[in-house]
Amino acid sequence: MSLENRSYRSIRYLNPLVQFVCNYTDFHEKAHIIIQNGDPQDNEGRPAMGGLAWSTDTGEKTHYDAAIALNKHCTYPRTQRLNLRTPEVRFGCWQDEFVCVLAHELRHIDQFVLGAFQKGEELESEVDAETFAAAVLKAWQEARTALLTEVA
Repeated sequence: MSLENRSYRSIRYLNPLVQFVCNYTDFHEKAHIIIQNGDPQDNEGRPAMGGLAWSTDTGEKTHYDAAIALNKHCTYPRTQRLNLRTPEVRFGCWQDEFVCVLAHELRHIDQFVLGAFQKGEELESEVDAETFAAAVLKAWQEARTALLTEVA
């Protein structure tokens, strides 16, 4: 896995979050992750983080990339749901949203490598990625709560 930070957030804050998410994905080592500034919005037009995953076949090798756009205008706490078939998620802070978006995009990388992302089946891939991201977010929130409880 390679990580390229072009965002306003320090890599010092991003790297532990990336490592946490990578513990839950199968093919993260094949991914090139780009973190950049952006101005995405959620389904309701509110400032949000966004992501995109893609694969490029050069003939000799397939490259897998995931870009995460950080929006510094996000407000928390906030709930979000992609559609009625996906779980509602609650973000208490920017780290929660980052973990969720990165998990979603790395799940697409897993789908690409496994051949599970097919044209015409984008909705099923999105439902799978969103459900997976919600589970990783829950694990992150539980781990963070346990860590903060130990420190207190």
